[in-house]
Amino acid sequence: SNPLKFFVKILKNNEKERHPEILRVLKSVCRMGIKAIAINQELIHRLLLKDEEALNTAVIDTHMDEKLFKFIAPIENGQGEVRVVDQCFDPAGRCIEFPNEMAYLESQLDLFSELCYGRNYLCKRSIEERFPIIGLKENIWNTHLPLDIRASLTRLMLTIYIDAEPRSELKCPDLSRAMEHTEFSKALQWDKDYIFLLENVGEAQDILEERYKDTIMAPFRIH
Repeated sequence: SNPLKFFVKILKNNEKERHPEILRVLKSVCRMGIKAIAINQELIHRLLLKDEEALNTAVIDTHMDEKLFKFIAPIENGQGEVRVVDQCFDPAGRCIEFPNEMAYLESQLDLFSELCYGRNYLCKRSIEERFPIIGLKENIWNTHLPLDIRASLTRLMLTIYIDAEPRSELKCPDLSRAMEHTEFSKALQWDKDYIFLLENVGEAQDILEERYKDTIMAPFRIH
């Protein structure tokens, strides 16, 4: 835990400079491959989101609803709300204001999604309050936001709302394989022929022999 505390301390002591690369380091220890590391997730969650000083210095305070995506930023007369969409980016999605904050915000969104990865409900409870599902849906499809931000919001949607109870992943059986269309058609035809054979034993013999005379299978013989 000491290395994680060290990195969070750097974030708290460098509020003005912002260091998104440190958020990426914290993000990297939240899972190994596809397996979440809950002890690291919950420690980072406690150090960043349950500590008053960290909330005021190391975390960009965001507010989101179905129409607005805002964050608190330093301005000339102190601090104020800044609208991410129309104040930070032009219609083409290029950053025109607060570039440091936007780079940090993107890394912060990615870190939040990793904290929730693997259905970590302890982290989800506090993070989903900042990002309601309606706000995420609207901003994911907002073309005035750059693709990187929209991708980060999509990952948040996935880990907070989609990968959640009662949904469960369905796995394909190990012995299954995808059939080509022609193979599927042949299999379907065999099933139909089998049913026809059972229902019309008397007249099925000649029909089946004619249909499959060129196959490697011997003709049916009804005794």
